[in-house]
Amino acid sequence: MLFVKVILPVYLIIAIAYILAKYKRLDPFQFSVLSIYILTPALIIRSFDIYGEVLLKSVHLVVVHSIIQTLLMYVLALFFANLMKLSNRSRYIFILLSFLPNTGNIGIPVCEYYLGSAGSSFATFILVVTSILSQTYGVYLVMKSKSNSTDL
Repeated sequence: MLFVKVILPVYLIIAIAYILAKYKRLDPFQFSVLSIYILTPALIIRSFDIYGEVLLKSVHLVVVHSIIQTLLMYVLALFFANLMKLSNRSRYIFILLSFLPNTGNIGIPVCEYYLGSAGSSFATFILVVTSILSQTYGVYLVMKSKSNSTDL
């Protein structure tokens, strides 16, 4: 039931976007602008407006959990990247893809299904935390992958 109600619609949207992009030559930049400047802020404002009081009472737990989970995934990614003896470029990309979760496309619908609107509000807050990480340290890792430096 989870697959039909939550995951299948997400993949249908992805499939439709792929088909449109393949045959209509759509510009993905326009969709990125729409997502970054309109849809994501609207989702965040809606979540905080509806469940802001509940989020504020337990925000410290969400932040601590997000930090612990991210650090754990980072350490595991670093360990496996070194174990596989990846090149510097591949190592940075592997770490980037491993420690930043997909909290938006899959995380929010799954939380909405299992936990209701309050769950999707918490998932939206975690999306904010991981977005900050991906837009700061994630960009740093991408830039490092293009250089010859070995600093992480």
